[in-house]
Order: sequence, then C-alpha cells, then structure tokens
Amino acid sequence: MEEKSGIRSQMQIPKSLVDYINLMVEEVLLRGDSFEKNRKWLKKNCELARINYEELEKALDEFFDVLKDYDSTRSETFKRVVAEKAARCHISEELLLTLTSQKIAAPTWVDEEQVRVTHTMPEPKNPDPPFVSADPAVSLRPNALEKKLTPSLVFSILATIIGNVIFGILAIIESVKAKQRFLKADYAGCEKSLKYAYVYRWISIAVGIVFLMIVLL
Repeated sequence: MEEKSGIRSQMQIPKSLVDYINLMVEEVLLRGDSFEKNRKWLKKNCELARINYEELEKALDEFFDVLKDYDSTRSETFKRVVAEKAARCHISEELLLTLTSQKIAAPTWVDEEQVRVTHTMPEPKNPDPPFVSADPAVSLRPNALEKKLTPSLVFSILATIIGNVIFGILAIIESVKAKQRFLKADYAGCEKSLKYAYVYRWISIAVGIVFLMIVLL
C-alpha cells in the first residue's frame, strides 16, 4: 500500500534506492555537490523502482529548506520537523544525526536563484568533487560506470576474436551482466562484473599470444 503522499513506505523501497538517496544527500549537504547534477540519476533510479519521482523530489526540497532553517536557528521545533521530513525522504537516522549535529556550509544549499543560473549557464569544466560511496564496494559514480559498459562489451568481443575463445566468452558474459546490473541500480554488482570482464579479456589475449607463439615455434 502506498502512502497518500505517493511515496512508498520505507520497507517497500529497494535498499539500493535508499542507499542512493542517503549518498546523494550526504554529497549535497556535506561535500558541496550540486543537487541539480544528481536529479537525473535520482529520477532514473525512481523509475527503475517504480517510485513517484515528483513526490520524492518535492519531499527532498522541503527537507533541504527545513534543514536550512534549523541550521540557522538550532530550534527544537525545526529539529522535529526536520526529522519528519527526513523520514519521508528515507534518510537514515545516522545521516540525520550527522546533519543536525554540525554546521552545514552555506554554499551547499541550492536555492531558486542557483537553479536558474544552473539552467541558463553552461556547467563549468572543473572536475566533480571526490566520490565517496555509502557502499565500500562501489568506487565509481553511476555515470562513470555507464561510460564503461559499451567499451567493455566491445573489447570483450575483440578479445574473443583475437585471443582465447573461452575466456573471451566469459568476458562477454560479465560485460552483459554489468549492463543488466546497472539497469537494476546494482552499482556494486555492475562494477564487480566490469572488473571480471577486464580480467577475462587480458587472460584471453595472453592465452592467445602464448598459443600463437607455440604454433610459430
């Protein structure tokens, strides 16, 4: 059963989406990342989990606003409201405690003026801030993982052609698994499959070279 707000209860939301929400909020509020940069990935993950993205986005905006007010006043009333808004956004108690126990830097907040500037001006070419995942098994951003999917499959096919067929096929299988896991928002599994595909490709090429040397000799 869904809540009246249109957002599913905490138990019905996939753990991968809950982890992503907490990671995104942590990056925006504690590491100065832009909420605008994360909206696309948040929407994609919501669509995969069949969650109402508009309602979740609205809840997050309200949470940011209330937390901003609490950050400036340190009022217990605002703190209770912050906790209520955090629950609607599926923010963990541990992260909420961190956010309410330290001063949030002003540049991390995204107000309406910042949103207008973001949509009217090109993004700077400065590199993104360091990515710190809530899951130790994930070391790459989702968009970085996505860029590796197609090359991994292409290179695996080439390794199958020029190297050992068995290890080449294993590399192709892992590349396909990586794509499937990415679409399910299983970023840790996706990155693991990409690493396996990388290893199998090089084994395939190495075995192929050894075999060729034996034949030539």
